[in-house]
Amino acid sequence: MIVIEQPAPIRERALSGPGAAVLKAVAETQAGLGAATISAVKRRAKTSEHEAHMALLALDAARLIVFDSGFGNYMRATMTDAGWAIVGGKPLWMAA
Repeated sequence: MIVIEQPAPIRERALSGPGAAVLKAVAETQAGLGAATISAVKRRAKTSEHEAHMALLALDAARLIVFDSGFGNYMRATMTDAGWAIVGGKPLWMAA
């Protein structure tokens, strides 16, 4: 008999490892009205730049964040409603 293991859903995989810390770092940065770039997120989540970048890509694939272009050549992560629901909701000044 062959047993095939089903992969975990994409949101579970995105939130495993440094993904949860990176999602929280994006939420804190955005709530503080800052730009959640890769370097800002890695400093706040205390991870390496590679781990932060891979976690951000996984969170983007899970539709918890969206990348948009900033004022320069950097990419900025923005939380989606699904991402805010995981971290506890939007701050009051962003709820409108």
